[in-house]
Amino acid sequence: MSTYLFTPRREAGSPTGIGVGLKGDLKTLGSDIPLPSPGEGPYLVIVEQPKQRGFRFRYGCEGPSHGGLPGASSEKGRKTYPTVKVSRREGGGQPGREVTVRL
Repeated sequence: MSTYLFTPRREAGSPTGIGVGLKGDLKTLGSDIPLPSPGEGPYLVIVEQPKQRGFRFRYGCEGPSHGGLPGASSEKGRKTYPTVKVSRREGGGQPGREVTVRL
């Protein structure tokens, strides 16, 4: 499971003046960005990755879709799908809102 933190920040040149900073697993990003704790703002947790060697993106000219992307733990009789969870903490570290999405 990987955790990515999305932190709003002021950004010059952005149409709204606000950008979103992405901070994630150092191994994933390959940088030396210090990671804030999940209590500092909204964060994204990848619950299930797409299956390696699964289906790939198809252009419209290649014909119809071959179904959804299978999840990493998908088996012949039990389908799973890539899933992410967006969470945040309320003030004082209280549990906040949480949204889980299957892709």
